[in-house]
Amino acid sequence: MEEGWEENKIHPSQKEAPAPVLPQPAAATPPPTQAQQEAGVAQQAIAIAAAVAATIHMTPTEELPSPLTLQDFDPDTMLYVARFDFEMMDNAVCNNNNNPHFAHTCAGGAVELPLPPHPPFPEVVFVHTHIVDHRLKSNMDPLQAEAVRKAGLLALTLIVHGGRQLLYRESGEEIAAALQKYVRGFAFQSNNGLGSNVTVYPPLINKPDDKPFSSPIAMLARLLSGAEVLRTFLTQQEVFCVSPTLSFSATSFGILKATWKVLVLTGSTIDPSVTHRYVVNQKATILQAIKDMLAGHKCATQFETITAQLAWANWGLTGTRRAVVDAALDTFTLILSSAKDRSGATVPAYILAAKPPAYDQYELEQWRVTIAGWKAIWIRMDRFNVNAAKVECKLCKSDIHCTSSCVIATEDEWVGVTPDSLATADPEERPGGGPSNVSLDASMRELFRSAGKKNKTTRRGGLGGLGGPSNRGGSRGGGRGGRCGGRGAWGSHGGRGGGVWA
Repeated sequence: MEEGWEENKIHPSQKEAPAPVLPQPAAATPPPTQAQQEAGVAQQAIAIAAAVAATIHMTPTEELPSPLTLQDFDPDTMLYVARFDFEMMDNAVCNNNNNPHFAHTCAGGAVELPLPPHPPFPEVVFVHTHIVDHRLKSNMDPLQAEAVRKAGLLALTLIVHGGRQLLYRESGEEIAAALQKYVRGFAFQSNNGLGSNVTVYPPLINKPDDKPFSSPIAMLARLLSGAEVLRTFLTQQEVFCVSPTLSFSATSFGILKATWKVLVLTGSTIDPSVTHRYVVNQKATILQAIKDMLAGHKCATQFETITAQLAWANWGLTGTRRAVVDAALDTFTLILSSAKDRSGATVPAYILAAKPPAYDQYELEQWRVTIAGWKAIWIRMDRFNVNAAKVECKLCKSDIHCTSSCVIATEDEWVGVTPDSLATADPEERPGGGPSNVSLDASMRELFRSAGKKNKTTRRGGLGGLGGPSNRGGSRGGGRGGRCGGRGAWGSHGGRGGGVWA
């Protein structure tokens, strides 16, 4: 016994461990009443409905907030917004930097701005209108087209909004004089505060016809040496308004980038008023169906052969044929837009866009035929018609949206030509239908006649005025900067919250 312990005491090592506490059986739960059972079934139905709505629900239940940010955007309850289309954002090949249809104006870094006072111009960012070189010269007199080619960087094209052969035949000289006076009004500090000597010419028509909107589509501008700063400003800003009846887009010749537009899909289940999640899921399903059809179609070998040959020659790829074809398929994407069907009605549509493996028109058409060789694409019981409708804008000349939903004319600050003002030339282009009381040609001719008499405008024009330090708000108050809201098909350039037609 250890020292210090008494005999009648219990040593700690001899104490017994406490008895374990056993769990008591739970009291029996009474069976749920009929009301509780019905309530449980109702809650389960609500949970299932919510899960279904999160994936396939079509009807938006929330308005798009303004300003619209990704943090506030709910794809399961809000309208589709293209700038939140993660397929576009995450696909390195189809991102905005590669697809020219997703580019914006005022891109490419800071440029010197004109000195005030200067002619007013829209001080906002627009979606770039991608027009290939051969279309700019379409139906132009071959000798004039050759002169443009020789002029090189000294030549610009001014795409008059709503421009067409009939308009140029009737009012070409007046329009050229008005554009020339407007462009000469821009003076720059680097040019000693002076304007540039620019001459604007109407296009010479190769084959006249009486169609409402036949080519050529643009006026021609020739800049003299030393006008590089003006050229850079015009092509970066791109979109200009002279008056409510005359506006234009400035671009360069020699744009050897083919359109990414491959085919147009229309169908009863394409709907621009549905939730973002529904559109994204539908696009993914259609794209996969197209790729599967290309793999299993009788033209599959032809598609793969032509794609690989053109991509090897023009993309600089050196991989196997399968790898090159997969790289081409990775560029496939769908753009939600609208189209004109054969009856003239405007219908929702998807445009299949893909990186073209060639610029040559013949080679490109041979490649497109291997993709658009079907009359329709069936997915379960949904039919999507192929090229049963047209997508073209008579206003800005884009080939990925219709006139009635032109992304230039729907800008809040727009004061130039609108789809309504083109209705007299082509009644089908009137968004609301019915006759128009606006005569574009008549009002334009009257405007130019009065301007020429009052200001004594000549083909030589005058020089721009002097001014102090320049900024974007030089003639219209402070600069506003780019748009940031989610207005429609391109959402990334802002404005009102709303629909999604391109």
